[in-house]
Amino acid sequence: MLEAIFNKIDLQRLAGIRRILGIYQTDSSVSIVEIVRKGNPFSKYNARFIPATHGTITFPDGSNTDEKTKLLSKYLSKNKVTTKYAVTAIQSLGVKMVTTTVPKSVTNIDEWIKEHYERLLKLPMPLQLLSFDYEIVGESGSDNVLRATFVKNRELDAAISVVTGAG
Repeated sequence: MLEAIFNKIDLQRLAGIRRILGIYQTDSSVSIVEIVRKGNPFSKYNARFIPATHGTITFPDGSNTDEKTKLLSKYLSKNKVTTKYAVTAIQSLGVKMVTTTVPKSVTNIDEWIKEHYERLLKLPMPLQLLSFDYEIVGESGSDNVLRATFVKNRELDAAISVVTGAG
């Protein structure tokens, strides 16, 4: 898992940031890694990130958001994690990732997804209950290959509450 996180680090986006917290949330656990930037701070080519602390918290069955928040907060305090920058990923039944093709002639992919989301999800669900993001991952002839991730807003809100509530 650590290698997957390191492979996705965008050094330009993190310019000037010395520490960042990576949080991977599931319904039953949370994995945490705090990474620290090392190397010459004046050379963008010599910067690298190394893990300062990492661990996993397994939540008791039936834990609510407040209980999860307290466990995460306790872990962060115990391990003296003080960075104010964090990135989180969510794995839950409320998250679905789909890969599809979109004609290259489509100029507004957000609108295209809004028009086709029920077909992509294969579920009739009001768009107001969902949030989505996408990434163009390749090309196939005259189409772009798109990976879209949909998450139920309540799942997203719960995940955000756990992280922000923990400090």
